[in-house]
Amino acid sequence: MDGEGPAVTLLHGFSQIGASWDEIRARLPRGHRYIVPDLPGHGANAAARADMEGAGDALIALWNELGVERSHVIGYSLGGRLALDLATRHPQRLLSLAVIGAHAGLQDPALRRQRVEADRELAGLIRARGMEWFADYWAGLPLFAGQRELGPTWTARSRSWRLANKAPGLSASLAGMGQGSAPDRWSHLARIDAPTLIIAGAQDEIYSAHARRLAQLIPRARLALVAGAGHACHLERPEATARLLEDHLLHGSTR
Repeated sequence: MDGEGPAVTLLHGFSQIGASWDEIRARLPRGHRYIVPDLPGHGANAAARADMEGAGDALIALWNELGVERSHVIGYSLGGRLALDLATRHPQRLLSLAVIGAHAGLQDPALRRQRVEADRELAGLIRARGMEWFADYWAGLPLFAGQRELGPTWTARSRSWRLANKAPGLSASLAGMGQGSAPDRWSHLARIDAPTLIIAGAQDEIYSAHARRLAQLIPRARLALVAGAGHACHLERPEATARLLEDHLLHGSTR
C-alpha cells in the first residue's frame, strides 16, 4: 500500500499481476492510499486459496491488517467479477465500486458447464505446456486484439506480467475463479449501495452488453463506454479510462 487518505483497492485480470495497474495508478488522484495485491493464484499469491469467497475473505483480512475500514474498489475482468462478488457480500466495506470489462457470473447452466470444461482443458494445457506457451496463446486471443495494436514494447511488458505467474497457480485460479466456477451474483446486485461506475470498451460488444445490464441493476450505477477500446480499455486507452476513474473517485459520491 502506498499514499495516504482514502483507500483504493485495484484488482487485476486473469494472468496479470498487481503491477499491471502501474500506468493507471500513476494517473489517478494523489491523496489516496493505493492497495494493489496479486490475486489468489497469481504472482506472490500463487499458493493462496483461489475461489471467489476465499479471495474476498483475503481482501477483507488485508484491509483489516492495514487498518482500512472501507475502500474504493476498482476491478478489471476477473478482478471485476471479484469486486462485484465482494460488493454483494460486504457492501458496508466499500466506499465506491468501479468495474471494467466485467459481469456478475454465467446464468445459463449449459454455458456454465461448457465454460467449466473449457477452463479445465486450458488448465491442463498450462500445466503440460508451461507459461511460455500460455503467454503466447493468451495474448493471441481475439479478445485482446486491441492490445496487440499497441506495439512490441507494450507486448513485451504485458508478456512479462503473465510470466510472473506459475502454472499451478493459474490452473487453480481457472478452477476456482474462472467464469465457469464464479458464482452467479446478478440477483444480488441490488445490495450494492455504493456509488458505482461500470466501464467497458465500446468495441467489446459482449462486455458492453454486460455493462449496460450491470448499470441497470445496480442502484447507484453509471455507465461509461470507452471509444476506440476493446476488452482491456484501461490498458488500451489509459488516459481516457483514468479520467473516468479520477472523476469517479473524486466526485462519484456526490452524484
